[in-house]
Amino acid sequence: MLTMLEGYLNYLLIERGVAPNTLEAYGRDLQRHLAFIRQKGLSHFKE
Repeated sequence: MLTMLEGYLNYLLIERGVAPNTLEAYGRDLQRHLAFIRQKGLSHFKE
């Protein structure tokens, strides 16, 4: 899932041109969400 996150953040940076602070905030929020998903024992978004 981390690779998907990195890909999404790269997309936001390159294709959408988001501001550095926005990119940092999105990355931080998504990392927290991924930690929550792992804590629940899920390994894929399909679950």
